[in-house]
Amino acid sequence: MISTSETSKNKAPKRRISDSLRTRRIRRLGSAVDRADTKENHRSADLAVVAASPQGPLPEPNIYPERPGCGQYAWLIGLVAVLSGLVLASMADLSGLSTDTISDFVDSYSNQYNVIIHERPGYCERHARLGAMVDHAWDQVLNQPDALEKLELALDNTTFNAIALIGSSGVGKSHTARLLREKFPWPENVKTVAWDDSNALALIPSILSHLKLCGRNLILVDNMTPKDIRYVPYINGLIRTHPEIANGTANKPSKKYVTIVYIISLNRLLPDDEFQAQKMAVQKLINTHLINYNDLERSHVEDCIRRTARVEGMELTRDQILDIIYSIDYINAGCKPVRAKVLMYGTPVKQKP
Repeated sequence: MISTSETSKNKAPKRRISDSLRTRRIRRLGSAVDRADTKENHRSADLAVVAASPQGPLPEPNIYPERPGCGQYAWLIGLVAVLSGLVLASMADLSGLSTDTISDFVDSYSNQYNVIIHERPGYCERHARLGAMVDHAWDQVLNQPDALEKLELALDNTTFNAIALIGSSGVGKSHTARLLREKFPWPENVKTVAWDDSNALALIPSILSHLKLCGRNLILVDNMTPKDIRYVPYINGLIRTHPEIANGTANKPSKKYVTIVYIISLNRLLPDDEFQAQKMAVQKLINTHLINYNDLERSHVEDCIRRTARVEGMELTRDQILDIIYSIDYINAGCKPVRAKVLMYGTPVKQKP
């Protein structure tokens, strides 16, 4: 049996150990408080220096970096789509997978890729009115109200659409085509053919084979003349019989939609009877919306001069405007020479202080 005194002797060392641990803990706590006070004092000093700086306080560092946008990974998504298409193509012979299935698979990935790239949900949907593009032409293509109204109606056709812009040089055809190219809702789907001769015809099948399912497609065929109109029915036939292009009026999500615009220039330098003959020949085009641009008159050219001067920031006197009208051949060239003449005769508008 253990006595009380022996018990006390055995417990004494434990109390001393506890006292020693308590002492060390108190010392560590005191050191931590001192360090915290020191850091706070340093921070207060730093803030005082920054506040006194002539540049003002500096922004707090961002310790939470922003997550990278989806656009940074778009190339990876596109690569996956291409590789997946190649894999499916190699498996087609082995598994009996149809070419249509592979094409639908790749088109689906392509649509998702475009949505991510353009950061716009529903980017590939075809609900946008193409006729709305003409709104941008009303204040730039002067004195052609009938042509612009008919063009707006023609562009609102929801499936295959063939349009011909017809008129002499300088009346606004090419300017209208440029606005269509710039304002088209799917700019990557715009293709332009500078027509020179029948060699340009070889480009059309290649363009048709690379149309996009996402949104709609626009093909602009520029620099055509009346002698080239014999190719228009042939090109329209290629489009109408193409198996991947929608040709009817019903909504076909699996088909591609295309609008083709021919820019046909009439030669106003010809004698009047020959000019009228070539104009009548173009009117015989079938399955094509014909948009006829009026020839410019003297009052129209004056409007063109005033608008060009306003756009270029130039001032013109009445005499200078008359000099420009008399110095250009507006009957044959329209408004094309106007800009150079305005820059030659005009003086820059003085900026208000």
